[in-house]
Amino acid sequence: MRIKNRHLISIFATLLIIVLTNRIWLIHDSGHKFIFETFIIISILSFLFFYKIFDYLADFKTVKMYSRIEIFFLTIFFIVLFIPMSNINQNTISKNEGRKLAKWKPLITTNGEINYNFGKDFDKWFNDRYYLRNVIIENQASLMYHLQKNRHIGTEATIIKRNGYIFPNAYKIDKLTKSEIELYAENLNKFNNYCKKNNIKLYIVIPPCSTSFLLDKNIIYQPKTDRTVDLVNYAKEKYNLDIIFPEEILRNIQKNEMVYYKIDHHLTDYGSYILYENLLNTIKKDFPKLTKTSLKDFSSTMNNKIRAGSDRKYGRGLEYRVLGVYDDKLCQDKYKYYDYKYLDNITITKLEGPANYLHQNPKGNYKLIIIGDSMQETLTYYLNTSFKEIYKYRTNPGLNYPKRKSEFDMNAWSKIIEKHKPDAILLIKHSGTYDFSKMYPQEENK
Repeated sequence: MRIKNRHLISIFATLLIIVLTNRIWLIHDSGHKFIFETFIIISILSFLFFYKIFDYLADFKTVKMYSRIEIFFLTIFFIVLFIPMSNINQNTISKNEGRKLAKWKPLITTNGEINYNFGKDFDKWFNDRYYLRNVIIENQASLMYHLQKNRHIGTEATIIKRNGYIFPNAYKIDKLTKSEIELYAENLNKFNNYCKKNNIKLYIVIPPCSTSFLLDKNIIYQPKTDRTVDLVNYAKEKYNLDIIFPEEILRNIQKNEMVYYKIDHHLTDYGSYILYENLLNTIKKDFPKLTKTSLKDFSSTMNNKIRAGSDRKYGRGLEYRVLGVYDDKLCQDKYKYYDYKYLDNITITKLEGPANYLHQNPKGNYKLIIIGDSMQETLTYYLNTSFKEIYKYRTNPGLNYPKRKSEFDMNAWSKIIEKHKPDAILLIKHSGTYDFSKMYPQEENK
């Protein structure tokens, strides 16, 4: 068999595989969608596989026994290679990990330019999306969990085995540098001045990070103080700017009630109510018609699952999911949840974006815009009992709603503010994740 014929036969066999696997690289639901990257992977691997097989078969009579064994293992090897790419994950966000998955970046961009980082980009894309990825991660995490004695340090989270508390790995707990404190305070003050100019009251809330807050439960990371303390003190001293950092209030409550979940970094329903209560006490000084809703106006239930998202659905908790251990013993603690008794008074309308909503309550007063992370979610369901209108915007994940250059790009957020003309703005961001250095990106690039 000549080499020329081997090429042709390999190409023919590759075309046959492409046809047989059309449901992998061509999605048929709701019209046809061509998945270029999957098509290329199948084409290249198929051609290499068949070419090598036919190359061996051409000299099959002369090869020794060990070469025939090589053919067998080579066949198994290429079959195994097909498994990870047989069902590429097309989702944008991983619900288990709570993050956006890597996007496909082609070798040749739409502008006709060469992507010199294609190898690294492809590696990130494939590692995020290959078939059975979640199963492999879960089994690896479970194995390591049972092998480690006092704690299990996963990729995204760490569990303290003696008490079942799970803490995120990536959250920032180191003290802010002097330059960071100065820049953060300067930008926040600039935003506050913008609000004053537009007759808007600004309230900045930074809930403590569970990693630093639950010192008695956390035997790994032991920061003496939360990194936000220095920022709060500097902003007050330099600009007379108040930042609400409710660590002391929550710590007093923590003595008798759980204010943070064990398997999730969010405040519990009760912790969020304490935050609401103290926030309302501050806001009422500027807006006297605002009324604070008592817990008596809420019905309560107990549940061992976590509810901390905008959809109000119960789940297993973000840190529990990203840890990947999935041990029911870690989910035995029950938490008290509160639901407003007069929900018929409140209308919730979806806005553009994954977690943006308009809350309307005709019996409330004033208009509020909330800009921040997931710490706002449970808090909003207390605030909507007091305010007439709440425009709730999430700064994460992504930078598309509104389109902006950074999470707190005020050049973009100012358009939202000027559109809705609120009486007040609540800027809320978790202590372990905030970065206020790029609030005015155009000026920073000058």
